[in-house]
Amino acid sequence: MIRPAPCSASGLFAAALLLGIPSPASAANAPGSATVNLYKPLLLAKTTDMDFGSMFPPASGTGTIKLDPNGGATVYTGIAAAGTSPTTRAVFTGQATRLSLVFLQLPAGSITLTRVGNPGDTLTANNFTIDSAGALRIVGTASYTIGVGATLSVPSTAVGGTYVGSFTLTANYF
Repeated sequence: MIRPAPCSASGLFAAALLLGIPSPASAANAPGSATVNLYKPLLLAKTTDMDFGSMFPPASGTGTIKLDPNGGATVYTGIAAAGTSPTTRAVFTGQATRLSLVFLQLPAGSITLTRVGNPGDTLTANNFTIDSAGALRIVGTASYTIGVGATLSVPSTAVGGTYVGSFTLTANYF
């Protein structure tokens, strides 16, 4: 019967030397670090719809209504407002992480407004503008408000009624 040899610490050390396993002469530790920049999700919500008001189409040609993104005066060209119907720029509010850069993008072309009850009758809005330079540096507060204006073209052949359409304001972190 073969008996296993008794093991001791010195025996294990000797076996490690015979097998070529080096023993630590000394050990050292060094601290490391880890970082992360965590951004809150970018929020954007419409608070006020764009409203071109009520008007009479021009007698001939095409008239326009231009909404100021800053909430200033509405400019009517070749068209007359109907009564005291107010016009309203669109307003959006959002939140972003402080010290971030938010880039805002509007439709590059035009959008179509369709007459309720008859999708064959349309008007066109274009020249969308915002009340900032297109990029916001979020510094003091993480909230921001954006005004949006546009120009609506109304031909003399436009049929009376209510017209609706939609557009998208896009906000991205940079």
